[in-house]
Amino acid sequence: MEKRKIKKEIGRREFLQMGSLAALSVPFITGHEAPVLHNLAQQSLKSNAPEWRNRQEGMAYRQLGRTGLMVSELGFGTERITPVNIRPLEVAIDRGINYFDTAPQYGRGAAETSLGKVLNTSSKRDKVFVATKISPFPGLRNRLYREIFDTLPATKKEAIQNRAIQLRKDCGIENPGYFMVYWPGQPRQLDGVFLSDAMMEEYGERVEGSQEFKKLIISTLEESMKRVGTDYFDVMH
Repeated sequence: MEKRKIKKEIGRREFLQMGSLAALSVPFITGHEAPVLHNLAQQSLKSNAPEWRNRQEGMAYRQLGRTGLMVSELGFGTERITPVNIRPLEVAIDRGINYFDTAPQYGRGAAETSLGKVLNTSSKRDKVFVATKISPFPGLRNRLYREIFDTLPATKKEAIQNRAIQLRKDCGIENPGYFMVYWPGQPRQLDGVFLSDAMMEEYGERVEGSQEFKKLIISTLEESMKRVGTDYFDVMH
């Protein structure tokens, strides 16, 4: 399938470089990198013929956005999986689930290692779609913006804080039932997120276009791929 061909033509280093760029805010991708990433994305979207993996009777599937990836309507989150508790993963694959979501922060890498134990051959890996996260991304992003914020005059700080409050209202996250708390203390972390978002237009190039940002993304992906035992992920978020 052409889509698979595109993926296989991308080497490990190219995947890491493009993955790091994809995780950055698009307005701050500049130079030769922007057209390369744009062309890669366009090739992938043009080749969005349905791509099936682990299709089984009794499981419903749907296309993931515009990607062409036909994912099971039941996904599998790996946060509670450990290397001595991989049977649920095996059962899920047997039942037709083909979308597995993991992250380096789940069990401090244990979830990724567990997934790697199950997907221990290329044929098994190509049977499913694997999504991962850049877990350290929000922390670094918020810290870098905060460091800039702390150097600004009081009037500028007030304007940014007002913008952050407005962004929060516009998102509607205070509406009952809109936001699900995923872990204790998560709502407090949103203050840093909205402050960063309010600063992005003016200061984004200094933060989201920085080498520190790219290095963090590449190193995080490199470590995740080693733990899972793969040379690519299907989805990053």
